[in-house]
Amino acid sequence: MLGGVVMTVVSAIAPAIKASRVPPLAAVRTVTTTTVTQRRTKLMVGAIMTVVGVGATAFAARSVNLAVLGAGAVATVLGVALLAPSIVPPFIHVLATPIRRLRGVSGQLAEENATRGAQRTATAAAALMIGTALIAASLVLAASINTSTNKILDQGVRSELIVSADRVSGIGPTVTEAIRSTEGVATVAQYRYGSFKIGNATKLVVAMDGPSLDATNPNGALDLDVLSGSFSGLDGGGVAVSERVASDHRWKVGNTVPMVFATGPHPQKIVATFKTTAFGDYIISLKTHQGVFTDALDQLAFVNIEPGANVETVKGRISSLLKTAAPSSKVQTQKEYGAQIRAQVSQLLNLITALVLLAIIIALMGVLITMLLSVLERTHELGLLRAVGMDRRDVRSMVRWEAAIISTFGAALGVALGIGLGYALTRTLRDQGITTMELPYRSLIIMILAVTVAGVMASLYPARRASRLNVLQAIATD
Repeated sequence: MLGGVVMTVVSAIAPAIKASRVPPLAAVRTVTTTTVTQRRTKLMVGAIMTVVGVGATAFAARSVNLAVLGAGAVATVLGVALLAPSIVPPFIHVLATPIRRLRGVSGQLAEENATRGAQRTATAAAALMIGTALIAASLVLAASINTSTNKILDQGVRSELIVSADRVSGIGPTVTEAIRSTEGVATVAQYRYGSFKIGNATKLVVAMDGPSLDATNPNGALDLDVLSGSFSGLDGGGVAVSERVASDHRWKVGNTVPMVFATGPHPQKIVATFKTTAFGDYIISLKTHQGVFTDALDQLAFVNIEPGANVETVKGRISSLLKTAAPSSKVQTQKEYGAQIRAQVSQLLNLITALVLLAIIIALMGVLITMLLSVLERTHELGLLRAVGMDRRDVRSMVRWEAAIISTFGAALGVALGIGLGYALTRTLRDQGITTMELPYRSLIIMILAVTVAGVMASLYPARRASRLNVLQAIATD
């Protein structure tokens, strides 16, 4: 509540200063008081903020720094908002070309009205721009996560079946042995994890046996694209680290990692480096895990089936076993496991999108207010248009198309910013396994159309009010 009040007061400071500087004669004559110097200053500040914001975002994408990314995104959005009045005329001219051809005079007047009040058009579109930018970035991020997940599962996971457990219960040793003894099962690769410290930083370590990570092993579970050394060295003690971690610490095979576990310091020698980080940056063997952790629960079990065995049949046998031995665990194919991950991502991003949609609704209220003020200020002009032959239908059409132009302008700018932000997010999170950027073209186009339609709906009342003005009274208005 305090934040809302403070932000509202802060947002009123600039308009209050501007209002206090309006000359009395200018107020009587209803003319703009914006000077060329003010416009140039705003243009310069907007250009500087945009350049700084884009630069910070690009730096964050390269250095994997989410804090800098957030600051860069805010600076970019504010910079574009300040530049928006300057790009309104050419941008709207392009947007309005089909409208002019379709609606004739009404479309032309709608374009001229939106261009004439460039500052007001930009202000109304700015709120829509921010909302659509956030949604567009979420859509790009979700599509990229889904594509990257599919790529990881297709290229990195070699097992036909995956048994997963919730984080509390895990998969006990007896359950793992029962799965290993199931008819049709060739091998079972166990996957565990835990935490350790390097200095004051807490890190996650994964435990798997070397043969399950060997790309040459026909019964291997994962292919993490080894770069140097060999995962076979894990079974004799040691740790494998990702390429990113090795680069950050300037480590190479043979160096020692000062790992500190809950049971005490246990330095581990690096035996391999690898590229794929979706399953962790640090990997030790199950034997090493048992020596430094007190629990022995698996979180995943990668199941390879015997040659000639039917995947669905083996899956059914394991599923029947889990119903009694581990009810909180479940067995899935690669495709099903990927769908589960995508569903979890979509659920989170859908919640974010729903919250951002509230901001777009508020922005549409801004379009409504803008159109009402536009109708009020152009009362005399509307009266003259009616007097020279424009009927009520054309007046309504003019106001609606003006709102459509403003909404499309804001949505298009937002989508462009959202794509850039989504790309930066994807690059920043590449160490988390998001290695491929995907543009959901259809969803982005649908969003622009939806925002445009919503803007037209918001203008229905102002359009109706404009069409019902008394012609004589409107002409007499000065």
